[in-house]
Formats: sequence, structure tokens, C-alpha cells
Amino acid sequence: LLRVIYKDRNKTIWVVTSRGLNRLDVGPDKNISFTFYEADQLIANLNNNSIINIFQDRKGIFWITTVNGLNTFDPVNKKFTPFPTDDLSFFLFLQYNIVEDKQGNIWFASDSGLKKLNSDRTRFTTCVEDPNDEYSLKSNQIFSLALTEGGNLFVSTTKGLQSVFLDQKAFGLLRHKSGDLSSLASNEVLTINGDEENDV
Repeated sequence: LLRVIYKDRNKTIWVVTSRGLNRLDVGPDKNISFTFYEADQLIANLNNNSIINIFQDRKGIFWITTVNGLNTFDPVNKKFTPFPTDDLSFFLFLQYNIVEDKQGNIWFASDSGLKKLNSDRTRFTTCVEDPNDEYSLKSNQIFSLALTEGGNLFVSTTKGLQSVFLDQKAFGLLRHKSGDLSSLASNEVLTINGDEENDV
């Protein structure tokens, strides 16, 4: 099962599947070669072959989520390392995209809320729906994330499009309004994309 096709900072293509991770390399002669990584390889050390997603941060480190949690991959020494997490079940349901903000924090979206890994890679913070807090997430099922140049994080959910300035903790909400053509067409926002000017 093919899950994700990802282009890294060097324009190398990674193919994420339920049976391992593939790297596609194009040589100077335009010949294409594949390198396959799986859990039972000594060079891989992945914690599971069923991979969910992949993301490369600004330092070049890859973050790979599997059904058994989170892994890192250092392309310099070509080493995979399981990364300790406080909630393995969160990464089991991680299906959607991963982004990194200007401060170097990594944000993970999933079916069970939003999780932030700090820039020092030492602490996770979880954001979930709270019916008693009007400024919390409105849904734990998050489809997509996008960051603007001004530091605004947009979160698409089953109950509307939410936004938050990263130096604040309150989530705003954009929703469909019947008869208002300037509102969202639907509260179920499946994906968000940013353009070259970082507009969403």
C-alpha cells in the first residue's frame, strides 16, 4: 500500500509504503535506482515496516512515523533511530502532513489531535478538542496543516478551518455561513496549500 510520495530538500523522492521505505535516486545519466529500507535490515533499524509519513526538517534530519511510533533518519551517517515519544497511539493514527515553524518546532497532525515537538527535540505538547474551552481545537480529526510567513498556523478539521498565531495559545475558527459567499464552502476542510509567497 503506497501512502506518501515526498520530495526532500535535495529533491530526492521518497516513497512511503506499508511494507517499508523507498528512496528514488536519479543519476547523472538519468538512470533511476531505488534503495529499499525495512525494519529487519541492520542499516535501517526502523521500529516497523508499516510507515505512515515522512518529513525532513531544516537541519536535514528526517522524521518517519510508523505504526509503532516515531523514527529519525540522519542522511549523513545513514542511520535510523527510534525516537522516544509519550504517546505511541498518536503516531499510529498520524495520516496527514507534518510542518516545521520558524522556531524549529515540528507540528504533527492526526486523527487524535495536534502535537508539537519543540526545537530542542526534548518535549512534546499536545493540543486536543476541549468542549469547555472555546479557543481550543474544535475537532481532533485534523486533515492538513499550513504555515504562513507571518507565523500563523492553519489547521483543517472536520468542523472548520482553524488558525493560531504560534506565540499565542488560542485557536480561531472559520466556518461555513449559509448565504455568505465569502465564508467557507464547507466546514469539512480536507486540505490546505500555501503558495510561493506563503499565502494559504
